[in-house]
Amino acid sequence: MKNSMTRLIIVIILSLASLYFAFPWYAYDISTPANNLPYKLGLDLQGGVELDYKVDLAEVSKEA
Repeated sequence: MKNSMTRLIIVIILSLASLYFAFPWYAYDISTPANNLPYKLGLDLQGGVELDYKVDLAEVSKEA
């Protein structure tokens, strides 16, 4: 009985935490600490990084 009660409490806490972060509070003009943080865009969204691989084929043996 105690084990099932502990699981129920954990499920309730996780459900409330996910509701806090997933619910669109901004649509109802409710300010929360989670939605007041500015977005920090990663490199892929800021303009990205280009990486080119160049293979030096001069060192490759023709016997393969």
